[in-house]
Amino acid sequence: MVSSHMFGDKEYIGKYKLIGDKLIFLDKVYDNSFIPDTVFIWNDKIILKHRENGEPEIGFASYFDIKKNTIKNKSQ
Repeated sequence: MVSSHMFGDKEYIGKYKLIGDKLIFLDKVYDNSFIPDTVFIWNDKIILKHRENGEPEIGFASYFDIKKNTIKNKSQ
């Protein structure tokens, strides 16, 4: 995963497990609690949290855009 910000890019590498649309990080990918250990792939986004009604939260700083996906989902 690559996080882009005004001072450059930061690449995060680690082990994960993909179950359907759920991406579970087995290694801590971020040095604080900003990115949870479980996120969800929805369309072209990695969703960090959902609203109470189950809809994906796509407000400020609550998702990442997927620009290149090289993960092969074995369940499909």
